[in-house]
Amino acid sequence: MKKNILSQSFDVSRCCGCGACINSCPKDALTYSTDHYGYIIPKVDNELCVECGLCIKSCPYNNLDNSNSPISTYAAVNKNNEILKNSSSGGVWGALAEQVLRERLSEN
Repeated sequence: MKKNILSQSFDVSRCCGCGACINSCPKDALTYSTDHYGYIIPKVDNELCVECGLCIKSCPYNNLDNSNSPISTYAAVNKNNEILKNSSSGGVWGALAEQVLRERLSEN
């Protein structure tokens, strides 16, 4: 009996139910099932599966490319409470724009 390719190299707990694996399977060996909590998980028919790995390659959650993740993150808020209160994003844009304008004007 063939081994189940999904259980070998696929973290089913990360499944979002998007269907990419099912749609990529050339042998229609995948269907959806639900676990005991009612979450949708892929289920493989070992008789149909040819272990091509397309299901795993197509999964957006099991193939996350972390090479583009940020090296560092910055956070800021405006010190002016009135601007901060009326801002939707911390009021930083206005403070940055004012600083750039001050620097440009002082160059001339």
